[in-house]
Amino acid sequence: MSAAMGLLLCWLTGCVAPVEQAALASAAPIGCVDPSSRYVFSTEDAQRAVMVLPGDQHLEAVRHGLALVDRVGRALTDELMAPGVRLFDQGGLTAPMPQKRRLQDRELLELASNDAREPIDRLVLYSVFADTYPQDRGFRASIRVAARIYEVPGGNLVSGSFEASDEVVLNLPEVCDAACFTGLVGDAARPLGATVGRQLAPRVNALGRSYPLEFFGFSSTERQRLEDELRAFPGYQSHRVEEDTPDYVRMRYASTLLATDLGHNLRSLSDCLSIPSRVEFARDRYSVRRTEKVFGLGGE
Repeated sequence: MSAAMGLLLCWLTGCVAPVEQAALASAAPIGCVDPSSRYVFSTEDAQRAVMVLPGDQHLEAVRHGLALVDRVGRALTDELMAPGVRLFDQGGLTAPMPQKRRLQDRELLELASNDAREPIDRLVLYSVFADTYPQDRGFRASIRVAARIYEVPGGNLVSGSFEASDEVVLNLPEVCDAACFTGLVGDAARPLGATVGRQLAPRVNALGRSYPLEFFGFSSTERQRLEDELRAFPGYQSHRVEEDTPDYVRMRYASTLLATDLGHNLRSLSDCLSIPSRVEFARDRYSVRRTEKVFGLGGE
């Protein structure tokens, strides 16, 4: 077969010449040649950022802002101190917590996600419950401390409530005003905060969490390449696509990576796959947007 005839047959059948094949292969790499040089991964020594805040959404809980609540919080936080854990209280927020009303857990999650001075991985919310009953020469107090852990971002509950409770007798001095009384209750509640902190400690730094991810403006072929690369990330556990349209994909991505490491790796995707994109973090989720419009039928 002559060269001219071969070229004609190739054009009719849609084949690709060897030179063109080589050009396409070099222009659209399937994945990173050396992923370890581009991606970071969390290790046992990684610094996990944990914020501890009082949560008083339950009407029976003692309102945040009182000294006895802060005293319990300090005792709980002391038990969470460990290598690889960086702890933040209300001072880690860019603005003070609202003080004149109770705050729902979702509001505190928004504060930890959007108003923290640096990315937070876990949010610990604790509540103090105290009922007092007068008796001879003092009071009998029924005290309970409860706490729960949320993922940040995402807001998924990592574990159910951890609790400790006790009934104590408060012997009041002859002169004891409101500050004195709440101080005595705080002294009695402080050991319970420490107990709950010891219960929480193994869970606070537990590996594995779920992240919401969004992708905007990618073609179906590019989305497949992105999905393949997400599987190659260090720490990958699983992922589930929750919404898929021609211009948008939302998924739930489970990984042992810290939030900061995942953000770094998502930003590396642009260079790795030669797809211009921008990574944003807002509203508790990472969004990856293609920065150049995809032309052609179906974006291919």
